[in-house]
Amino acid sequence: MPFAAPCRRVAPSAPFRWLRLGWRDLRAAPLQSLTYGLAITLLSFGISYLAWRFGSGWMVIVMLPLFVF
Repeated sequence: MPFAAPCRRVAPSAPFRWLRLGWRDLRAAPLQSLTYGLAITLLSFGISYLAWRFGSGWMVIVMLPLFVF
C-alpha cells in the first residue's frame, strides 16, 4: 500500500490555462462573479474584525491561509 494517495500530474502551463478560463468566466458573467467575490471578501473581513475585536488576534493569523480556499 502506498504511503500517499496517487496524484495526477499537472503540466507547468496548467495555471495559465486556469487563469484563462477564469477570465472567460468573468467576461461571461461579470455581475455574478464580482458579487460573489465581494461577498466572500466582506465575509472574510467581518470574521477577521470580530476575531480581532474580541481578543483573538492570533486567530486572524491562523485563518488567513484559510481565506484563500
